[in-house]
Amino acid sequence: MKRIVFTVLSYFFIFSVFNSVFANDIKTEISQVYVNNVLLENAFSKDIIIEPTDNITFIFSKKYKYSSSGGLTFLIDFNNGQIKKTINDNKISFSDLSEGVYLLNVQAFFDENNEIIPTNLKFIVRKNISNFSENSLFSFSPIVLYVLCSILLLQLIIILYLLFIKKAKKLIITEQEEYINLDQAYSMLKKSYTDLNSANKSLNFNIKKMERIIGNLEDANVELLNQKENLLIKKNQLEDLHAQKDELYAVAIHDLKNPAAAMKGLIQLLDDFDLTAQEQQEIMEGLVASSESIFKLTEELSTSISNNTEQNLVNIEDASLKKVIDTVFIINNAYANKKEIRLINRSSSTLPNFNFDPNKIKEVVDNLINNAIKYGPKNTEVILEAFFTNSKVTIEVIDNGVGISDEDLKKIFKKGSILTPKPTGGESSSGLGLWIVKKLVEAHNGKVWVKSKVGKGTTFVV
Repeated sequence: MKRIVFTVLSYFFIFSVFNSVFANDIKTEISQVYVNNVLLENAFSKDIIIEPTDNITFIFSKKYKYSSSGGLTFLIDFNNGQIKKTINDNKISFSDLSEGVYLLNVQAFFDENNEIIPTNLKFIVRKNISNFSENSLFSFSPIVLYVLCSILLLQLIIILYLLFIKKAKKLIITEQEEYINLDQAYSMLKKSYTDLNSANKSLNFNIKKMERIIGNLEDANVELLNQKENLLIKKNQLEDLHAQKDELYAVAIHDLKNPAAAMKGLIQLLDDFDLTAQEQQEIMEGLVASSESIFKLTEELSTSISNNTEQNLVNIEDASLKKVIDTVFIINNAYANKKEIRLINRSSSTLPNFNFDPNKIKEVVDNLINNAIKYGPKNTEVILEAFFTNSKVTIEVIDNGVGISDEDLKKIFKKGSILTPKPTGGESSSGLGLWIVKKLVEAHNGKVWVKSKVGKGTTFVV
């Protein structure tokens, strides 16, 4: 069987080759190719490649056995109809072609009824090449290509046939063997199904158990997160309370110093000078006012210590600012007299009552006046003014002392700031007074600022 197939295919191949070679008597032929008037040797055994600036010329003829030669006409079809014409000459030239692949189809004929088999030739136009480089090492004539392809096809058919026979032998098995294999496969599948079903039930049970455990863990996690959040809130509250108490202690301790110092100065005045009854009365009023201030400050401090809740920095009530101003004036007047500084009260006598914390505003005014006296040279003045305009109350403490530099003004209200000027009576300074003033004023939604010029004096405005 193999021998018969091989013989048939061989006859078919030989017949195809002879038919392609001897099928026709007369055929159109491109006999010569010139590039720039130079004959191209072996033009048909390789790819023709020229540059766009080259001139290419093709010479035509007819290839025949038994036909007589005579005058011919040629039908030119260049590049699939780009140029299509009939010429009586046996050559045609082309130049200035763009880059690309071109196909020249030529058909010769004696007259309209005697056409000769056409021929065609492909050539390439490309920049930057040598005149005729060997770009195609494997260019063959159509007949050779046809022979090679036919041989390869024949070999492929034989190989496929042999592979098919070999595979067919392997696939042939008896019906009994197939049945046995199928029965064994069915038994294995049945057993696997039983095992998988049992495993699936066990897995479902474990999944439900895990879901219950996960649910319990999620509930516990939510509870822990809530507890953590509550602890953080309490921690922040305690930190805020601790910071607030520290500030309250700093304010209270600092403000205890002023009335205590005033009391000390008043007692010294009683011992050191011969005073009139009026002067003695003023000193006693100052002692009483100072002692009341100390008592209220210690009462606030005790309340703050006993309570673990958040404390308000100010306690607003309807009160008289004039009474606060007069009390501060009485407390600091003896201190001013001792340092030979004139303390003047120019506050309006018609100040209305309004809502504020009288104790805290008294601390504000007392700190400002006490500072003015503390840093004031002899024979200077400290003026206290308070007035009411456009629903606002303004308090001013004015002195004509040494003044404050621009560098000190930048840090004057910062906690613990020690300024360049020194107290004129050797008094101590903690750097807290003006920080306390700013904090208490802002707690009343107010503002405090300072105007000063070195050597001219200073004005604090609340």
